[in-house]
Amino acid sequence: MNDDGYRTGISDTSLCSCGEEKESVEHVLLRCGENEEARTVMLNSLSDIFESGKSNQKLDITESLLLAPYGQSNCLS
Repeated sequence: MNDDGYRTGISDTSLCSCGEEKESVEHVLLRCGENEEARTVMLNSLSDIFESGKSNQKLDITESLLLAPYGQSNCLS
């Protein structure tokens, strides 16, 4: 990610190639317009995986769910 690279001196800019904001994991996964199609595939795949289980619940995919450290999300079992 450019944001990390800029802070460590290996990138000339912290901006994403879209030019809208810093290129961070959150930006790339959740907001970057250049990744809209991939984001849709990711969210649909996550929903399909969750709903194929034995749960009758609908998965509410939020920023905090996607970015939570492994094993620390209380909405999945």
